[in-house]
Amino acid sequence: MNVRAAEVPPPGSQARVVVGATAQALTKVRIRDARRRLLGDVREEEAASAGYDGLDDLKAKWSRARAWDPREIVQIIQFRREVRG
Repeated sequence: MNVRAAEVPPPGSQARVVVGATAQALTKVRIRDARRRLLGDVREEEAASAGYDGLDDLKAKWSRARAWDPREIVQIIQFRREVRG
C-alpha cells in the first residue's frame, strides 16, 4: 500500500481547517507541536485527544482501513484554535 504522508506546517505556524468535500474554511488553528511516533507507542491520552475513546478504539478503527502495525510511524499534531477578536 502506497500512502502519501500529509504535509504538516511547522509548530508556531497557522493552518486553515477546511471541509474536504467543499473546501470551505471552518477556522484557523495554530500548530503547537508536531512529532512522529511509532503507532505502538501512542498513549491513551493521545488517542483520546485525537477523538478516539482510548487506545482500544484507535486500534479498532485503524484496523478497519489497514493492518495494525505497531512499527508504523504516525504524526501527532497538537493545535490551538485561533479566535478572532
